[in-house]
Amino acid sequence: MIAPVAAASSIPDTIFCAPIRWITDKITNIAKTIFGYLLRIVTFQLGEMKTRGASIIMRIYQKFSSDPREERPFDPKRLEDSKNFLTQFGGVEGTAQSVDGEQIHYMNFTSAAFFAAFAARGSVPINIMHEGRERRALINPPLDVAAKFHAPIIDIQMPNGAIQKGALLPEAPETANPPTIMQCHSPGRSMCMDRRFVWLHLAAGYNITIWDPRGTVDSTGRASEGGYYLDAEAVYQKIIVAGTPHNRIYVSGFCEGAAVAAHLKKKYHHLGVHYIASNPYTSMKDVVESHGFLGRLGVRFGLHALQDLNLNVPQDYFDNVEKLRNLPRTNGKCVFLHTDTDELMPAGTVQKICDAFGEAGPIHEIMRAHPKPEEDGHLQPPYEDASVWRRYVRFVT
Repeated sequence: MIAPVAAASSIPDTIFCAPIRWITDKITNIAKTIFGYLLRIVTFQLGEMKTRGASIIMRIYQKFSSDPREERPFDPKRLEDSKNFLTQFGGVEGTAQSVDGEQIHYMNFTSAAFFAAFAARGSVPINIMHEGRERRALINPPLDVAAKFHAPIIDIQMPNGAIQKGALLPEAPETANPPTIMQCHSPGRSMCMDRRFVWLHLAAGYNITIWDPRGTVDSTGRASEGGYYLDAEAVYQKIIVAGTPHNRIYVSGFCEGAAVAAHLKKKYHHLGVHYIASNPYTSMKDVVESHGFLGRLGVRFGLHALQDLNLNVPQDYFDNVEKLRNLPRTNGKCVFLHTDTDELMPAGTVQKICDAFGEAGPIHEIMRAHPKPEEDGHLQPPYEDASVWRRYVRFVT
């Protein structure tokens, strides 16, 4: 007689619980939609700007979290002008097709073509003495060009005593076989906005490849973590096919870009590819959770929206620690650059990444002591600091 009673009593329980479960599921789905939408905008930024609603939110967000050297509001015409400018200094645009068919726009630069463009404008490098040290400088570079590269102009005394305008070139060891820096820029930028990066590395003698991941500017597709990895792989293969060996490539990334570069490092680590991480994080989960109650809700309800499970590529919510953990020993170097006033990254971030990487290859860690302790040092890449740069280029050779 006990079993029928239990069965009968479960009927009202089921009737009572069903509406509650329905309401709970609806609330959960609404939360997933809202937090997923917002987290995608913050994570992919320019990759989400092609829809009007996301574009408005992104413009508001960028007013508070964006490179202050870039003019606001975001203007596609200004971006196109910037692309045209970079092509005048050796930038060659191409497209790489990802394995799922998206067309990814990238630009290649060589240092030789960069200096040839300046020479055509009557500006050539010379050796000078500056503040008691021998340096290289470009004499009489066009002032508008120097401004677009964010290259400060100074007075330079020539051997005959005359004073001319010039731009100091970044210090770097000379090499007959310059490496290629494959730059994964932050999601709040386009490749054509990274003119300061282009100046520093080309003027120092490196070659560069930089691209816009899917959804960003002219690159097709919808942004996702897995999609970003496939885009990076497609561009990487373009570099290899062009003749650059794996051990002459430094996959470099800033902030979220460091996680994309870490994917390449893990995949090609056994071939000796090198890795540069600037202001990296341990994982997207850790970063979002560090922003209090709303961050924890974002992780619970929104993190899923970053991935595309239809893609055949490992995805881990941009987890650098897991990507680099216990890789085998190779000659591929790792350079970790970070800032002591970085307010976005949780404490101990770089140490956790270094510990995970362990003995997998030579590690060089450089911390920038920000000259203004009250400022958030996250937005300025550490290598733009002259003292950090001098240490950085000794390792990137």
